[in-house]
Amino acid sequence: MSDNSVAAQSPGRGQLRVRIAKGDADFEEIFRLCALAHGESQYGHLPLDEAGLRRQIDHDINAINTNGIILAEQVSTDGTVEVLGLLSAVAGKLTFVDIISASALIFYIKPEARNIRTASILLKAFEKWAQNRKAYELAIHVTMGREEDARVSRLLSRFGFKSTGGGSHFKPL
Repeated sequence: MSDNSVAAQSPGRGQLRVRIAKGDADFEEIFRLCALAHGESQYGHLPLDEAGLRRQIDHDINAINTNGIILAEQVSTDGTVEVLGLLSAVAGKLTFVDIISASALIFYIKPEARNIRTASILLKAFEKWAQNRKAYELAIHVTMGREEDARVSRLLSRFGFKSTGGGSHFKPL
């Protein structure tokens, strides 16, 4: 398995899979999901910086050693693929200790797909992605400013993340 793979799949009600976003084919769908996340956030009343978001997506897709966008997809029996959510990750060495920390920049699932199955495969894939980069820990900051933030924090605790306050959740690897 390559350093950029995140193989995970959940059998059952249709095929749910995850994969790393690649190239232009995924760009517009990622942009659309990020725009939805922005609209649901506490910053939704502010104009979206489309050019800045496009630069960030381009960077995250192409800087494969340090960045990655993990997509959760539903594959129907006829082969139709629908992207349900994403986790945009970055891994880097901390300044004050010699470890790598992997952080989720965006962890977003479409409202109609918000369930333990979709969240689970994204979190498991994030962990695998971080392990491939020899990360010491995972970090997710729940800062959307939504009523749903408490629900996300409870979900993260079920997956072994410890809340350190201020919406920050860490999980050692």
